[in-house]
Amino acid sequence: PAPVKPAPTQRPRPVRSPAPAPAPVAVPAPALVRASAPPRPAPPAQELSVVRLEGGVAVSLRGAGGTHRVGRIPPGTYEVYARFDNDYIKTTTLHAQPGQEHLIKCSKLLQSCEVKR
Repeated sequence: PAPVKPAPTQRPRPVRSPAPAPAPVAVPAPALVRASAPPRPAPPAQELSVVRLEGGVAVSLRGAGGTHRVGRIPPGTYEVYARFDNDYIKTTTLHAQPGQEHLIKCSKLLQSCEVKR
């Protein structure tokens, strides 16, 4: 009879122990963030006044909101300075109303201005 060959045996694989679990990482608490206030709505657009000029002199309108030339200006009270002989002279006061048109009439001869509605 033929010799009997034993069935090949498999070597047992070595048992690996599971890798140690990573240590928990301390996560800092989120910083408190102040919620900013929502943006304020823009104020309604202001209706401008219109200032025209007669008399051929340079005019400057000075008020709390700044200095303006004739044309479209914000409503308010302005001192009217006119240029006579290379100097600006305060000549009158303009009370500009929203949406209204104002006329400044100046006289080089009299070196004065007046506001007409």
